[in-house]
Amino acid sequence: MSDLGNRLHHEYENLKTRRDELRVQIDPGKMEARDLWESLDEKWGEFEKKMKLFTRVSRDAASEVGNVTDELVEDAKTGLRTTRKEGSDAAGKLVKEIRDGYEQLRRWI
Repeated sequence: MSDLGNRLHHEYENLKTRRDELRVQIDPGKMEARDLWESLDEKWGEFEKKMKLFTRVSRDAASEVGNVTDELVEDAKTGLRTTRKEGSDAAGKLVKEIRDGYEQLRRWI
């Protein structure tokens, strides 16, 4: 797995742990916390889908790259770098939103 893939997977696992801990601690009577949780849970679902897609695309791309000529390999690498950067930027923003939201929930609990 690439460095980006490793970082995303590590961030995913950290957020998953925080999410599980907070789910147990949320007081169902606290409306603000519940509303924030629901909003963050939707973002979590989006992040999970993107992680699965990233993993599949990375695996598929790596397999395909091994079967093409040198020129096509360079084109694929350039495309992957661009896609990886765009994906990384989007995932990074989503990770930050979720992490910040979980920290806010932790302060409320």
